Amino acid sequence: MDLLRIVIGLVTFYQILSGHAINAISLSKEEDAELQRELQAINKPAVKTIKTKHGDIYDCVNIYKQPALDHPLLKNHKVQMTPSSALLRNLRSSSSNSPSSVINPVKIGLEIGCPEGTVPIQRTSKEDLIRARYIFRRQHANDYSIKASEGYEFAGIFLKPDTNKKYYGVGATLNIYQPPVGSQQISAAMIKLESGGPGNVGSVQTGWMVNPDLYNDTRTRLFTMWSQVNNGRLSGCYNTYCPGFVVTSFDYALNAYFNNISEVNGKQYGYRFSIIQDQSTGNMWLINEESIKLGYWPKELFSNLGNGADTVFWGGMVYSNLPASPPMGSGLFQNGRYDRTCFMQNVNVITVAGAPFTTADDALVQYKNTRCYNAADYSNVEGWGYRFLFGGEGGDFQHCLE
Repeated sequence: MDLLRIVIGLVTFYQILSGHAINAISLSKEEDAELQRELQAINKPAVKTIKTKHGDIYDCVNIYKQPALDHPLLKNHKVQMTPSSALLRNLRSSSSNSPSSVINPVKIGLEIGCPEGTVPIQRTSKEDLIRARYIFRRQHANDYSIKASEGYEFAGIFLKPDTNKKYYGVGATLNIYQPPVGSQQISAAMIKLESGGPGNVGSVQTGWMVNPDLYNDTRTRLFTMWSQVNNGRLSGCYNTYCPGFVVTSFDYALNAYFNNISEVNGKQYGYRFSIIQDQSTGNMWLINEESIKLGYWPKELFSNLGNGADTVFWGGMVYSNLPASPPMGSGLFQNGRYDRTCFMQNVNVITVAGAPFTTADDALVQYKNTRCYNAADYSNVEGWGYRFLFGGEGGDFQHCLE
């Protein structure tokens, strides 16, 4: 039985996410057995276990036996330990041509990494898995990047589809904030590649997120998400909550938290995120600030991302199941004030297969505001690269303008 179908048949969304009834969920024997099989696939035997100061537990798992490889489409997949030399060469070229950052870089990662030949996989409980799958399915059901719907809001920029263009990479330096978010709410900043049409859409995305119901805290954390819809059937998940994303870094975890947080009118911190398709394999690599290769989404997972994406998104996303929506970004939007409003800089794309990053084509850039949130000041500025502001206070949906 499909675990996503099991989750739909559970108790109400409020019960799941409030945590008050999480242990009272009634499952049939078949459903419980399926959950246990999923958990065994995720929680592999560990060579070493790492517990962070904030209570996160990671099991160091043999890289060739990690959960990703249990996906049926990856039965014969050969782990790509590092991107191709051509990709790395283009990455170095992109870095040398990028403007100097005007904000302070941050570092994330485990203080003590896993032993050689192993990778960190977050230990997952049954309750963690139920929540993660429910949140994933709900988020995917709403195309928040196009319009506000079912509590989701998006503010940012995207490149409108062009039949003559494909996108093989997306990158940006994201300003790091920690907006106040409560249960049944999400606030995030992300980059995303997407391809396909109704009933057959594939996407990959990454960025930072505050999501108490997913992470059991209100810290700003790195997140990843992939999805593929084939004939209306959905696959995918956040981070490593299902087979799919292949982890290759021994000391970076997909849900790592950021210790350095920007302050309004104060010091600003940023972190570079990149997703790049390796033309030698078709795999989508996730590469971070220090050019650390966290891992990749194998090409076999997707039916329509094998030859690039149709469109690209950069921006902020929020969700609320309550009458009021949470803050996005810094919680303020003041046009022109990069010391008070969340921003992205060095916004760029790869438009030629196997080529370095280039600045986003202004002729194809469109901005999107939804109700309580705005995006503006998108422009190419010396020392910043292509940049834009986004965010807002949030609040009562009924008092926000469409």
